[in-house]
Amino acid sequence: MPKVLKSIICLSLCIMTSFLVLSGCSKSDDPTSDPDPDPELYFRISDNQTQISVSYKGGISSVAISTNIKGWTCKSDQEWCVPKVLGNSLECNVEGEYAGLESRTAIITFYNGKETLGTLKIVQTPNPNPIPEKSYLKVGDNITQMVVSDRGGIANIYVDTNVKGWSCTSDQNWCKVTNTEASVMYDVEAGYAGTEPRMAMIIFYNGEEALDTLKIIQDPHPDIQVVSFKVSPNGGEYTVIVKTAVSEWSTWTNESWLTVSKVSGATLKVVVAARPTGVSTAREGKVYLKAHYNETSFVVMDDDPKWGGDDYNYGDNEDWD
Repeated sequence: MPKVLKSIICLSLCIMTSFLVLSGCSKSDDPTSDPDPDPELYFRISDNQTQISVSYKGGISSVAISTNIKGWTCKSDQEWCVPKVLGNSLECNVEGEYAGLESRTAIITFYNGKETLGTLKIVQTPNPNPIPEKSYLKVGDNITQMVVSDRGGIANIYVDTNVKGWSCTSDQNWCKVTNTEASVMYDVEAGYAGTEPRMAMIIFYNGEEALDTLKIIQDPHPDIQVVSFKVSPNGGEYTVIVKTAVSEWSTWTNESWLTVSKVSGATLKVVVAARPTGVSTAREGKVYLKAHYNETSFVVMDDDPKWGGDDYNYGDNEDWD
């Protein structure tokens, strides 16, 4: 065989062999030909973090997210921690000036639709040098004064305060005072024989700092007197003089045509409704007064004057003509 022909045959065989080899390689054998139509989903927080600490000053913290999930979302369970998705990263905005004494925690949950992908804990630490809370102390419902009869008595009142180890004292020996962490108890001696009210002052302290005061008034024997009182059948408003040395007394009536109210420590106002037209019968009604354990009353009468027609001064606190 000629040498040239032999060379041509060898070249032809090489070409055919290469074609067959190339034809036998399918596209599926090339790992870079097409992406995986159903890749495995993954979601990872940078450095596998599970917790981020933020100071009491707050601020914005960013965390890288490694994922092939499109459209993932997140949500915080606390209003003071607001998360925001920025591409493949998370931004947490934590409010500042946290005044708590203990750390607080927010949980950020990541989602793919309704599927939970993971969580991240955000811990805000307290101020290591907190500003001291202003001391306060409140007696009862902001009680500033208590009144006791001449018979004395004991009372226990709750105290609302943030002060530990507070104390109290009384400036009068006849008013003893003790306290617990949540209440104050005063003991006023019985048998006061004075003719005017007397006063003791209970002072509440945080160390040497005075926080509040409570005034204790002890009344003398509760004598209470009302002078004569007359009203016109035409109705009107009248002032009654009340004679008493006590600092507190109350008044009331059960009559629908009378209205009574305390004006001051020594006066009482009585409002009288006019007698109905055509009614000639006089009306009588009781007005009651009470000072501590002593109760008294007087009668209001709208009868016509006995003599001389309507010639007397109603409400002048004198007997009728």
